[in-house]
Amino acid sequence: MNIIDKMAYTNALVNKSPFAKVFFGLGALILSMLINSTLWHFFLFIFVSAYILGLAKIPLPNYIKVLKLPIGFIIISMITILISFSRSDPGFFAYFTIGTVNIGFTTQGLASAKAVFFRSLSAIAAMYSIALTTPVPQWAKVFKEIHLPTAFIDMLILIYRFITIFIEVFNKMELSMRLRGGNRTWKLQVQNMGHLGYHLFKEVMGSYESWQQALDLKLYHGEFYF
Repeated sequence: MNIIDKMAYTNALVNKSPFAKVFFGLGALILSMLINSTLWHFFLFIFVSAYILGLAKIPLPNYIKVLKLPIGFIIISMITILISFSRSDPGFFAYFTIGTVNIGFTTQGLASAKAVFFRSLSAIAAMYSIALTTPVPQWAKVFKEIHLPTAFIDMLILIYRFITIFIEVFNKMELSMRLRGGNRTWKLQVQNMGHLGYHLFKEVMGSYESWQQALDLKLYHGEFYF
């Protein structure tokens, strides 16, 4: 059992109303999409995290562990937003020049990156408020009760399963890389991140094939029953 499923089945709210837990998480997610204030996104992240840590009794080290991977991808995305390229000066407040191209940072890019980071952070916390407190059968049952299309529910279950497989495989590979001293220098980190991405893809695809075989053996015909 991966860490997310383990917390979903052992948290302090596991036997509470799944409707309340799911609608709390969805409400927080909708708020994170609708509001445009970075400060409110930060407060929403703190509020939802307090719910996860305080009411659900999720251990702080475990919560930080599951946050690390999505935050890593957010930071990579922020870099592409932060860095601007121009042959003229589009309002850089810090830049350097290579040949005739200016590479640097603009006030607009910094504001956009900050907004993306805090909006994403609040949305991730909202999703984890469901994933870490509500086992899959519970939230699938909620979606069935409100008559969401079966295809939509099955797609959510499959996506969720692959995200958890991805996180589990990534954590094992990253731990193996650190134990072998793969992050001693910046050059080694860059090289090993490339190898990590390649082998991560292979492992996830292998897990997909194993899962597909398991579904075939259970005579899966396109619908999960709860």
